[in-house]
Amino acid sequence: MTLVLSKEGVESLGDDALGFEAYNLIITSAELKRAEKKRDINIDDWYELRNAAYSVSENENGKTVTVPLSEDRIQSWPSYESQAIPKSAFFEFDGDVKVTLKIEEIEGLEFEQRIVYVQNSGYCFGVMNNKYLVPAAKDDTGNPLVKRDHSFGMMLGKSCSELTIVIPKNAMDKMSSGVFFQSMGVKVTQARLEDYNGEYDEFL
Repeated sequence: MTLVLSKEGVESLGDDALGFEAYNLIITSAELKRAEKKRDINIDDWYELRNAAYSVSENENGKTVTVPLSEDRIQSWPSYESQAIPKSAFFEFDGDVKVTLKIEEIEGLEFEQRIVYVQNSGYCFGVMNNKYLVPAAKDDTGNPLVKRDHSFGMMLGKSCSELTIVIPKNAMDKMSSGVFFQSMGVKVTQARLEDYNGEYDEFL
C-alpha cells in the first residue's frame, strides 16, 4: 500500500511519529521517498470543509492568527460543530497558546444551556477533554461568565459573547490534526490565537 502525505500533513506531526493501526494483518516495514507530483491529489470534501483557512498578522504585541470558523455540521438534538483550527496554525507559536473564541446566538433557538466543548480533530476524539485551561471570568454583577461542565465542556453565562481558553504546548502535541468546537445553544464563529504570556492568575 502506498500513501502520499502532503507537506502540511507532515508538519502537523510536530515531534510525534506516524503510526499504523491494523486489523487481521501486520505492517512490517515502511519505505519513505519524495513524492513526484504527476497529477492533482483528490482530498475528500469532508476534510476540505473541516479545516478552516487562517491568516497571520504581526504587530508590536506579537503574532496573531485569525481563524473564521463556519458551521460544519448540525446534529438533530441540536448540537453545532465548527470547522477545525488546523494544527499548523498552532505551529506559528513556540509555547502555550491563548485562544479567544467569538460566540454567537442562534436565531429562533430557545435552549436553556449554552455549552461549548473543545474536541480533537481527527483520531482519539476526546484527547482535549481536560487538557486545556479556562481562565476565571465574571460579569459586571460578579457572577461567573464560564463554568466547567461535568462532561469536560464549558457552560457559558447569558452575557458571554467571547470565551478565552489556554492550550498548553504539551496538549497541542497530542492533537491529531487540530481542534474544533462542538456547542449547544450557541455557535463558535471565530478563533484568535496569540502567545500566552501568563496574564491569568486563576483558572477553573
